[in-house]
Amino acid sequence: PLRRQRQMCIRDSLFSGQLLTGLEIERVIWDSSLPLSDFSNLVKIKEGDTYSAKNIRRTVKLLYATKLFEQVIVSKSKTSSGNLEITIKGVPQLFISDVTISGNRSLSDYRIKLATGIRLNSPHYTHELEKIREEILFLYRDNGFFNSKVSVGTEIEGDNRVSINIHVFEGNQEKIKKIVLSGNISVSELKKLRFELN
Repeated sequence: PLRRQRQMCIRDSLFSGQLLTGLEIERVIWDSSLPLSDFSNLVKIKEGDTYSAKNIRRTVKLLYATKLFEQVIVSKSKTSSGNLEITIKGVPQLFISDVTISGNRSLSDYRIKLATGIRLNSPHYTHELEKIREEILFLYRDNGFFNSKVSVGTEIEGDNRVSINIHVFEGNQEKIKKIVLSGNISVSELKKLRFELN
């Protein structure tokens, strides 16, 4: 899915590339918190060059290859002189530096981290926050905490580090005290059903 997402970003930014052939690139704007000086040799789009879809694709692929960007989007607009202004937006790839969990009295930090797949120094994608929250809710509800609530937030530290803050409101744990089976059912089916319920 991530590979498809990256390819779509390239296609979306080049949707009318053939109409731009021959136009001069007047300005190249670098829009990222990461410094351009660290990637200038990878940017194959230069001011004064003729527009080239091939160079844009190459630039996007080279920037992704560094594994320091979660997303790279190249957009274009015409300047007042009729030439092109190219903007390269690079969203830094964040890596998890710390995970803090609060409010969990019944389930350990280890169980919560295991359920969500969170690991220190692994890449973090912003669109996964809701998935993390849902996995924790499922874990709690699977353990009888049907009124639990979970909030997940992030705090960016530096250019590419992020800490994840998870707060849990557990609520009361509910336990099944008795199961009553009624209706017509054979003895063998009844035994099987009781086994499964246990």
